[in-house]
Amino acid sequence: MDYQVSLQKCQQLTNILKKIKQKSQQPPDADFLKLLRQALTAAQALQEENIAVQLSAVMEALERQLTELTEHRREALWVAAREAAWPCKRFDRFDRLLPLEVEYQPTKVRLKVGSETYQEVQELDGARLFHRVKEAAEKLAQAPFQREEFFRLLHAAYAFVRQTSSRSDDWLHIRQLYPTMVLLQQTMNQEFMKQPEGRQFRSYPSAQFVYDLSRFGQEGWSCRGYKLETRTPSMRETAQAMILPNLASVEQPGPQIAHLHIVKQEVT
Repeated sequence: MDYQVSLQKCQQLTNILKKIKQKSQQPPDADFLKLLRQALTAAQALQEENIAVQLSAVMEALERQLTELTEHRREALWVAAREAAWPCKRFDRFDRLLPLEVEYQPTKVRLKVGSETYQEVQELDGARLFHRVKEAAEKLAQAPFQREEFFRLLHAAYAFVRQTSSRSDDWLHIRQLYPTMVLLQQTMNQEFMKQPEGRQFRSYPSAQFVYDLSRFGQEGWSCRGYKLETRTPSMRETAQAMILPNLASVEQPGPQIAHLHIVKQEVT
């Protein structure tokens, strides 16, 4: 083996082992496991079999430990939700606690509203995690929402994006529409309207947008003499579509939306 190459590989392994030593003072997580994998690859490249064997054993033990921690937290969350009579359902890789989906990682969970990430929560205790989920659900529900006003902004966003769109038809991609909705939301923000500066800008997360769109749809898709129509994604568009949360049931997700358009209802 070339001397310089060997030296570089030794230095690489040493640097990774230093990071592992520093990280070992903290609770183990996915990043620590990633460092172990990197060290194992570096040790194998140097043909350091003793180090590689030891790293493999540590990795296997850590993977088991993280899996057990995740399952224990998941079970405790499930028990807390059932005791509180909170609508919930378990799936292979996530749980649905109305209206959120809970995706598990070794030391944190991702809370999603439909397709959109709402929060990432670091909490190892399942019972405390349930309270965090409950708080997140309540915050979504308590966000100001007036059905007609929401549609007015959505219709204005649709009209603006249509003017700038290169499409030959009236269908717009929902992710094209969302940024304009964020901007139009500021017209409801009195602080921003008085002083239109960045520090007064009020965020409107995509998770709140799909939640509000689902709230709108609960009473039908018509408003103010117009009707909102949606189209599901093709196979190649699936990753870019938005999935609405199902606000009524944990059994099924809400509708997938790739494109939408707004048409005037005919008076009969």
